[in-house]
Amino acid sequence: MERTELAVRVRRLAGLADDAPVEVVENEEGIGVVWSCESGHRHEHRFSGPLESLSEEDLRRAGIGRRRRSNGWWARLLRFLGFWLGLSGLYAAFSVCPICGQPGCPVGAAGAGLLGGVGAFLLTYARTLWRLLRNRLRNDHRIMNKRKDCS
Repeated sequence: MERTELAVRVRRLAGLADDAPVEVVENEEGIGVVWSCESGHRHEHRFSGPLESLSEEDLRRAGIGRRRRSNGWWARLLRFLGFWLGLSGLYAAFSVCPICGQPGCPVGAAGAGLLGGVGAFLLTYARTLWRLLRNRLRNDHRIMNKRKDCS
């Protein structure tokens, strides 16, 4: 397999455009293949042995062309509902109504559902909320620094 043929196979397996840059480097340690995908991630793969011995099966075994499954809205909704039901059930099983003191009271079940929903939301979206808060604080800090520099 030649360098140009290897670059064409990598483009095809990775789903890249025909004119996407794929760098093939051959040295005494082996072969290196480097490219960037649509989202800007840099991918590097190294193979031992000469270029002629490299097959398409070697490229697949290295993970070229294997796409990650993206979790759509359906998967996120099911995860949220699972957390909600699990946390609500766990809370309801070991709690009593704060008003009448009896287990199984509708008010206690509603409270368990509410706390389960809040807990499920935090479990599902905690990382996203943390990123938003962190970026907000960083941006506010930058704006304050710019204001100090201007005055």
